[in-house]
Amino acid sequence: MAVEERSPEPNAASGAGTGPAEPAAGPGTRGEGAGKASGGPDRPGEDAGGTSGRQPGDVGAWPATGSGPLGEQEAGGSGSRPAAAGVPSPQGGSGFEEAAERAAPALGGAALRELAARIGTGWPDQAILAAVRDEEAVAAVLAARRSAGVGDDEAAAFLRGLAAGYARGSGAVRVETVWSGPASHAVPVRATSQALLEVIDDAARELVLMTYSARPHDRIREALAAAAARGVRVDVVVETLQGAGGAISGAEPAAAFAGLGGVELWHWPVGQRAREKGKAHAKLAAADRRVLLVSSANLTQSGVADNIEAGLLVRGGEAPRRIAEHVAELRTRGVLVPLYGGGRR
Repeated sequence: MAVEERSPEPNAASGAGTGPAEPAAGPGTRGEGAGKASGGPDRPGEDAGGTSGRQPGDVGAWPATGSGPLGEQEAGGSGSRPAAAGVPSPQGGSGFEEAAERAAPALGGAALRELAARIGTGWPDQAILAAVRDEEAVAAVLAARRSAGVGDDEAAAFLRGLAAGYARGSGAVRVETVWSGPASHAVPVRATSQALLEVIDDAARELVLMTYSARPHDRIREALAAAAARGVRVDVVVETLQGAGGAISGAEPAAAFAGLGGVELWHWPVGQRAREKGKAHAKLAAADRRVLLVSSANLTQSGVADNIEAGLLVRGGEAPRRIAEHVAELRTRGVLVPLYGGGRR
């Protein structure tokens, strides 16, 4: 049975907001019909926006060290960068060092080691770029090295140390439970809205979101606009009304992101689905291939705040990278295509 999502009513919720490029590095809401694992339909008249100001307990109200409302801290959490394993900084190479550290999540330990080996053995820049998959990230490192005048041996030594430090940091995995709906003080869990905004705000290079249903949500839109403005590649995969087969009503889910410059929308064409009833039903957010939120919640006010929804927030390990790589491969193969033409691969 199709579930109708009506026009938003004024601020029906308490204002909860919300809060995923080379291979080795590194949400949405209800409105769907029967069969969704997390339960019943959206309530009619779900709020379209939530509040625009962050409240205590929301992302941004806590120190940047990784501490939060549950008093949790982790050295390898959001905002931390891999240490260069005790290797001294290259002489006069602060710009190179910073560029390498920024590229580390996208490249990962193995690619950093390969880059170090090629620089150390005197490969020319063009040959190095021709041999890598994440040309953009490596090009930035090479350009910074040239600008700073860092020699081959110094650059290679720093990159080897950075790779070792990154490998240690990325090996530490932190998993948190994420929840929408009624809270329990006896069993503290992260709010879906908080976790989603955190993933978006964490992104420095690449952000991937997937959702089945979506409705305009001020806090999510603001966070996505800010990510695009700081140079993050933002790709959002949505279901379509045609693909949902009547299970979603109202505006197209893609309309939730209308007017957001720098946000690329993708979909799974109905003609490519092996079965007529196949749905683009995944809900996730992945940032820089190192942070992943997987949830039953769609990108709507009901999903991120009002319904009972559950998910996991994963930092580190293989899962964030694998998810981002898989979505990228689906784009490359043409399984996912730009919703409005054009698009990036």
